[in-house]
Amino acid sequence: KEELLKQLLIFNHGQAGSRNLIALQLLLNNPPDAEHKLPEFKQLLERRFQIFKDYNIPALRRVQTLLQELNQNDLQWRELEEKLSFLEKADLEQLERLREEINHLYTFIRRLKEEQFRKFSCDPEKVILQLVDLLPKTLNVSLYKNYQGQVRVFIKREDLYFVLDNLLHNARRAVQNLSDGYVRIALIKRTPGLIIQVRNNGPEIPAEIKEQLFSEKTNSKKGRGMGLAYSKKILEKYQAKIRLEPEQGQTVFSVELRELI
Repeated sequence: KEELLKQLLIFNHGQAGSRNLIALQLLLNNPPDAEHKLPEFKQLLERRFQIFKDYNIPALRRVQTLLQELNQNDLQWRELEEKLSFLEKADLEQLERLREEINHLYTFIRRLKEEQFRKFSCDPEKVILQLVDLLPKTLNVSLYKNYQGQVRVFIKREDLYFVLDNLLHNARRAVQNLSDGYVRIALIKRTPGLIIQVRNNGPEIPAEIKEQLFSEKTNSKKGRGMGLAYSKKILEKYQAKIRLEPEQGQTVFSVELRELI
């Protein structure tokens, strides 16, 4: 399932597979009105279609194989097989059929991504509340969010749990000897995703550690180290990010996740 996820991420917004498909779709759906522009249009379309054949079709063949191996929706992989078989042999003389198939393929991939990504999603607020409940009752901790209702983000619950557990563990240790120590958690909805911030007013992280904070070579006796490096690796599976914010007087970590609509 994670291999299928990895392949589908190629077609996520901003990635090469998505850019190739959208560029081809735009050309097919917007042919020039003026006849003198047709030769240039055909050359551009030919190049774009060849890129699609060289890059997108092999990636989609792998998606089809994975759907078949996972015994998922039989109709899905058969539908994809039918589309790819045509596109592999198609030429620009079949312009109308090509336009139709590319438009259908775009819709098919979007629907498949939504279905598969939902299996790798969770409600971050529920994960945070569970973790906060495990913290010492004497710890000054608060949670803020800038939206109403529930949000689902693109990451498995157990993976987000690990990342946030590590950040909260580090934050708790940073303020444990302070009489006025606090930990603040914020859920900030910012299109097209969600930012989770964990901040504390403990001692500043030394500059030499900041530089290699997410490196596997980092090993701090104060609780940081391999946890942050592994958190970064986990988040990269979901095209998510983690960073240390440049704020004075506070240590602030931000985790950027993709929201599922």
